[in-house]
Amino acid sequence: MFLTMLPSQSTQNIRKPSPLAYKRRFGKKGVWTYAKRAFVVGLYLPLLILLRWIFTAARFHGDARSIEVTRTTPVFSQLPTAFDGLKIVFLTDFHCSPLTPPAFLERVIEKANQLEPDLILLGGDYVSEGTDFVQPIETLLACLDAPLGVFGVLGNHDFDADVCAVRTALQRAGIVELTNTNIWLTRADSRICITGVGDLWEDAQDIHAALHGAVKGDMVILLSHNPDFVMELDDARVCLVLSGHTHGGQINLPWFGPLITNSKYRGQLANGLRSFESFQLYVSRGLGTVMLPFRYNCPPEVTLIELKTGDS
Repeated sequence: MFLTMLPSQSTQNIRKPSPLAYKRRFGKKGVWTYAKRAFVVGLYLPLLILLRWIFTAARFHGDARSIEVTRTTPVFSQLPTAFDGLKIVFLTDFHCSPLTPPAFLERVIEKANQLEPDLILLGGDYVSEGTDFVQPIETLLACLDAPLGVFGVLGNHDFDADVCAVRTALQRAGIVELTNTNIWLTRADSRICITGVGDLWEDAQDIHAALHGAVKGDMVILLSHNPDFVMELDDARVCLVLSGHTHGGQINLPWFGPLITNSKYRGQLANGLRSFESFQLYVSRGLGTVMLPFRYNCPPEVTLIELKTGDS
């Protein structure tokens, strides 16, 4: 028997790829391309896992169908004693839409009325887009009840939808719009000013018209849908600013905080009470949702504000 021996390949005859061949294999900038892809995957993969966990934990709607009453008691030296203990319910960012259905907002209105406020103030964004939900929100707002009245301003989404239709709905519902104007409420021989400005993104803000007739020492409550407006506010006549717009981030991640606030100042103005040099700001988490149909660690908020007289 004859065995044919094939020539063996020694390691000396095996050609190793040169650095140039390695570059050709991955392209001219292949090494950097693969490195960047690996970096992006490493950056976003934990976030995607976290978001999936949130979706599962939230059971799709999460906090979006709960209603939390947040109570705050700011103190003002300008508040007349006749208005000491004035109860204000502040509602904002209704976003009446398929994501925030009228049935849920009906519960919100019932909750607000049950608090028996003296005054109800609204911060805008009554609908999200289009006019399909203008009539439903009109019907809901008409049910709000407070002895001193219901007043509000508009938000950016109201302009995105149909600002004329929204304004008409507010009027029919008995809501007094306070865009760049004011109204005075009186008790005994005392008075306070309720005022508002146009939306920061979609409208004009005429602070001089809004504060017409007010002097330093008056109690002035100002409505501004977007809280970023306070960073441009330089008028000592304003005592309290009420805002929404941020939704509190809508998704409030552990260790990270509010996810998206639509504020240039991010978490600094996301929600809650803030003190500035001559006034205080309260930012509500709002009621509705946009983009995603749920909230996480950030439930819808009905704000009950009880004003107190004292040294602020």
